[in-house]
Amino acid sequence: MKDLINNLKENAGLTEQQAYKAIEIMKGFVMSKVPPMFSGVVNNFFASVPQQSADIDITEYPGDGAIEQKAQKIKEETADKIETLADETKDELEDFAKNAADRLDQLAIKTEEAAKEAIDKLKSIMEEGNKIK
Repeated sequence: MKDLINNLKENAGLTEQQAYKAIEIMKGFVMSKVPPMFSGVVNNFFASVPQQSADIDITEYPGDGAIEQKAQKIKEETADKIETLADETKDELEDFAKNAADRLDQLAIKTEEAAKEAIDKLKSIMEEGNKIK
């Protein structure tokens, strides 16, 4: 995560405190975009970011808007990556569900065949028992 802090400092011109604040904002944004079942993954990913005690507002620094533009670009790139991840995860879960359904169908067929075979054997045993009497 230190790499991301350095990247924000070097490429977006942020101070270290601003970079930490930007990451906090990104975490909130990511959390608002992923399904609840992925919140643990997001929390774990961002858990490696050391917490900064100083609360700063990056909008309080006057300038030509370059910081805001770079932050917006990072936000959009992050949103695109999250959307791609969500789509890939959805596809993988759909494939998993289909495979599970196919396997359950196969298991049901085998179970039905085994049950029919057991019933046939029981009938055979009962018929032989009736013949003996």
